[in-house]
Amino acid sequence: MAKDSDRNENQSAYVSSKQQTFQIALHRCSFVNFETSAVVAICPDCSHSGNQFFVARENGDLETRSAFTGWAVQNYVPSTIKTGKFITSIVELAVDKVMTSTLDGFLTIWDMERRTQLYQQSPGGGAIWCMEVDPTTTNDTKTIAIGCEDGRVRLIHIATSQLADATNSKDLVQVELLEAGQSRVLAIAWSLESTSFLLATDDSGNIRKLDTETRRCVQVMKITQQGVPAVIWSVIALKVNSNHHYYATGDSRGILTIWDATTCSVISEFAVENCKGDITCLTGIVHEDSQDPNLALPDVDILFGASDGGIGAIRGHWTSTEPNKYHWIPVRGRSLHARDVRTIKAIGNHRIVAGGADCRISIIDTNDFFSEAPCIRLYPSRQPHRPSCASYYRNKDLLVAEHDQHVDFWKGNCKMMDKILFRYKSRKRDGHICASAVSEDFTWFAVATTTVIRIYQVSWVENGTVAMEVDPFQVIHSCGGARQLLWIYESNTCSYLLALSKEAECIFLHTILSNQNAASIEKPRSIQWADWIPTKVSKNASNSCTITCMTHAKESTNASEMSLFFAAGDKYGNVFIFDIRHLDSPVASLQGCLSESVVSIRFQKNVLIVCGCRGQIQLFRIEADSGKWKMDRLSSWSEKSMEWVKEQLILSLNLLPIYGLDIDVDSSCFLIYGRHYIILLHWEQFEEVINKGNHLEDSMDLSETGKPSQDSSSERHSTIAKKIQKVPTKKLKIMYPLENVVYACFMSDQEKKQTTDNMISILCLEHRWEDMLSHMPPAVLKKKFGI
Repeated sequence: MAKDSDRNENQSAYVSSKQQTFQIALHRCSFVNFETSAVVAICPDCSHSGNQFFVARENGDLETRSAFTGWAVQNYVPSTIKTGKFITSIVELAVDKVMTSTLDGFLTIWDMERRTQLYQQSPGGGAIWCMEVDPTTTNDTKTIAIGCEDGRVRLIHIATSQLADATNSKDLVQVELLEAGQSRVLAIAWSLESTSFLLATDDSGNIRKLDTETRRCVQVMKITQQGVPAVIWSVIALKVNSNHHYYATGDSRGILTIWDATTCSVISEFAVENCKGDITCLTGIVHEDSQDPNLALPDVDILFGASDGGIGAIRGHWTSTEPNKYHWIPVRGRSLHARDVRTIKAIGNHRIVAGGADCRISIIDTNDFFSEAPCIRLYPSRQPHRPSCASYYRNKDLLVAEHDQHVDFWKGNCKMMDKILFRYKSRKRDGHICASAVSEDFTWFAVATTTVIRIYQVSWVENGTVAMEVDPFQVIHSCGGARQLLWIYESNTCSYLLALSKEAECIFLHTILSNQNAASIEKPRSIQWADWIPTKVSKNASNSCTITCMTHAKESTNASEMSLFFAAGDKYGNVFIFDIRHLDSPVASLQGCLSESVVSIRFQKNVLIVCGCRGQIQLFRIEADSGKWKMDRLSSWSEKSMEWVKEQLILSLNLLPIYGLDIDVDSSCFLIYGRHYIILLHWEQFEEVINKGNHLEDSMDLSETGKPSQDSSSERHSTIAKKIQKVPTKKLKIMYPLENVVYACFMSDQEKKQTTDNMISILCLEHRWEDMLSHMPPAVLKKKFGI
């Protein structure tokens, strides 16, 4: 008994100790409200270039995704701006103008570039389930067919030429009714036959063929399963040539049906492997470029999405052995989504985009689809991709790299930036770091967080290390932080700090005065973008994120004047040049400098280069002439450089995004970098074009003080058109592919001055981890390049 009692005590002790070991404790946790929404509709851009498409999500979010930004979100309209929940479809009316339909029965026109609502109307008929644009309509007037809850198809005629004044236009939208059906219209498609027909499907198994001229139903096709009507979720019309027209439908049976458009009879029915459940969406591609000269007709692909997340395809191939007949071959489906596929669209001749209830977007080339190559998958993201920020200072051979909570100062040798001089750590209560900058004389350092801007005095030790004051010289309380900081050095006693506001519609100027005893800061001044808004841009344009970048003149030969200039670019392609001493109006206003958003500006010596997000490049020369400033646009140089750069982006680099550019006037070179590449160009007669004005016809005159003269205001605001007779020849070098480039620039190369070796040093930062440079120093790429 004693042994049994001891054994029981030991077991109970073991059990109690085991329970203590695996005891569950509740710890304090933090949560964020991160909600994703299903992709319900996708539409390509008007040009069908395959480089841009629009996305509508179920909660009302609208997105513009572009190949130029690595398929990241380029423009975003959140559901908080009354987009209306339960969006069903989206179409593009004009460039960056889209229309959405919702289950509450409203049609809304949006300006995606300015993120504003232009027009809203309820055409009647209850919930709007589908919407398609007539492909035969012109750019001035669009005809859109919508399918409604009451079983009617309504034709919406929109005067797209009046979209700019949509809020004041009463004749913008006209509604036309077609014959009603038995139940709600689930899908519609425009037939591309000689007579304008519309196909409308419903949940009663009917496919109605409507004549848009007589507004009557001329044919009804029906699909049933064991006597029960099927729900027809999707329909498309294909035009191979003037004599061959086909329809395709997807239904609740999980079967894709191909119809002859002339006889309205079934040709084939297919159930594809790995695509189970309802066929929810369809799209078709006619490969005109794949046509065999020995054959009569090109290949045709029909791609569809299923409710199990699979995407399948049916390929139609024309053979000469059996004339007037296509061979339709099913292709094994691929599971690209975790849940049902809501929409699938062709955005080019060889590219398709699909979105599903799993909130993901899949982009795949049709050739890769049939070879089962991996596809591009985009996950929900509300913000555009923004590379980590860094700045390189050539005079000190210093790299300043920003992180969320600290800023690193790097110093390197001829091969690697491997020596960290100093690490500035942000205070936790300040929030994450938004921007930082070092003054040209390396005596001031400014860092902006989400709450404040701190300015420190910097001193340099003999061995090159950095010493910084523990307490900041000045703390400037800001609302939301700054997007960019920029120092301008005037003299040993005066420096200027420019801070671009978080909303990017205002630039604040802080003047710091220094003397032998102490330093002081003056009351800040501000420049509002709305005050010098171009006349070509509507006054009701959205000011949010308007100013995209700032830069100041570097290595200027006219140190007393041009070194106090700085330039700012906006998302409408305009560039404004200011004199730091006269902020009431710009020194020069380059309206329409680019037809796209300005992504980067470089202002070195007397050269100003402007680069757009899609590869447009403009070069200007600024020089003094008879006591006045002249600005010349080298149009031929700009057009040629843009042509070459775009050719490389399209053919070699697959339209990857452009992040910025840099210029080295001494080497007659400039570079453009993007996410996976660096383009380096050298111009043999670059210096001659910059320094000699024999080729130029007209100029922009500026007064001696830098302020625009009164009599030249009309000339300043006119289009600057210059010509040069002699276009520089070019040499091109492409570094590709690289790994997530976030910053690139020319370096100061001391070895080049000592040797005759033709080497150009390029600093390239590659984002290999979430926290840039936290695990390894930045690499310096040195490439031999003939000069």
